[in-house]
Amino acid sequence: MKKKSSMKKAREVVEESQPSMPMSKDKSCVCASCPTSCGSWSLLLLRIVVGIAFIFHGWPKIMAMPGLLGLPGWIGSAIGVIEVLAGIAMIVGIFTKWAGYLLAIIMAVALVFIHIKMGWGSSELPLLLLVSSLTVAWCGPGVWSLHSTCKCCEQ
Repeated sequence: MKKKSSMKKAREVVEESQPSMPMSKDKSCVCASCPTSCGSWSLLLLRIVVGIAFIFHGWPKIMAMPGLLGLPGWIGSAIGVIEVLAGIAMIVGIFTKWAGYLLAIIMAVALVFIHIKMGWGSSELPLLLLVSSLTVAWCGPGVWSLHSTCKCCEQ
């Protein structure tokens, strides 16, 4: 019984110190989708950096690479279009699940068929972009996005 009373006291202290903090019905919200959570700001920063990286990674494929590593030109251009559009989607925070999965698939294929053969130095960036894309796909865009997914917190 002591644990329950000490938990109750801890909640009261939190409520008194931060009365405007959004909480779920049971007053225990620590989700990444709350505006005051560090997770929301982290997801925003991750989405912006990953989005910019993919825009800069995809734009040259659209503009100047007719034959990407021996592939037909239209495949390189299609990959470039997907990277640019998904990068924009990541930045603004809309369709982030689909964008994240598409970008992760592109990076996984690039890793397996191109970068791993060139050694670890060539694999670092694609691996980082793969994991970052999956992180955004799994965690969602956070509150600071066009498509806010905050369902557990009530204002």
